Amino acid sequence: MAVFLFIIGAGLGIFISIVHGQRRVLAEQQILSQVSYLEEYMSKALRAAKTSDGTEGCLGEMGEIYNLTRSDGLYQGIKFINQSENGTCQEFFLDVVSDPDNFVLKELKNSVSDEDAVALTSDILKINYMRFSINGADGSDNGNNSVFSVSDRIQPRVTILLNITIPGDSEGGNTTKTIQTTVSRRNLNVLR
Repeated sequence: MAVFLFIIGAGLGIFISIVHGQRRVLAEQQILSQVSYLEEYMSKALRAAKTSDGTEGCLGEMGEIYNLTRSDGLYQGIKFINQSENGTCQEFFLDVVSDPDNFVLKELKNSVSDEDAVALTSDILKINYMRFSINGADGSDNGNNSVFSVSDRIQPRVTILLNITIPGDSEGGNTTKTIQTTVSRRNLNVLR
């Protein structure tokens, strides 16, 4: 009887361990799926950035392409004109003000009011920090130029750095992942 109970107990322990592991893997897959969609969405928009002609009111001067925004020492936002959406002034930024315990990535289109921003991430995605940089700069605002214009004479590359925490169960703890991608602007100014 004791041997039988020992075997049943060991089998039950292994089964519970497998269930916990499966839950952790499914939670990680769901969050990484959200991050993958998010990066693809932002990359598509950033590739379609167009050069400002100075009349849109989105970017400062004529010739600008990207403008880094929302600095806390490092840039947490980027503003540009999206050519594929009929010249929409678009900004991606990390909202650290609305809920200081849960940062949310937001998007603004044709507005300067943060109340008009739409959340791109859900509550289950715990963002620790997000940084934008242009052409390999460190993304800091300590003297670096936050504006990229055509006068820079190089192909603009925007780097997005995202650090997230994937919640674990009571045994496994949390997992932190840093995800980085670099996007190059497409030149959509073609002859028709």
